[in-house]
Amino acid sequence: VLETGRGGQLTYHGPGQLVGYLVVKLGEDQGIVDYVREVELRLVEALGKLGLPAERRDTPPGSELLTGVWTSETSRKIVSIGMRQSRGVTSHGFALNVDGDLTPWDWAVACGMPDVDMTSLKRELGPITMDDVRPVVATAFEAS
Repeated sequence: VLETGRGGQLTYHGPGQLVGYLVVKLGEDQGIVDYVREVELRLVEALGKLGLPAERRDTPPGSELLTGVWTSETSRKIVSIGMRQSRGVTSHGFALNVDGDLTPWDWAVACGMPDVDMTSLKRELGPITMDDVRPVVATAFEAS
């Protein structure tokens, strides 16, 4: 376990995840929450192109920010996001579960959400490879 200064709570990184470390200079009128929401929407777009309807979640008033992406049909979390900003530049990023073993998620409270059910593209869609996913995600971010 390694503690960092990024936003978000506990996460797991392992084989079978597509991890994006995003270093972006934010505009003067854009905060980190705005950028995280943009990242979520780009990943929702990419997942849709891969054949998996997905969505981001709105945060209820007074609650901690719900970040990440969930599957629309099964309500399972497929993307974890944890970012920070320093001097207007972002760091850290996202982890999209592609085809890895999901067992490690059973050992921790993912993202501080005790009832979250983590999933992967493989679990939702069947066989899929990192080579299938990388270009679709890259294209979604090139558009931003």
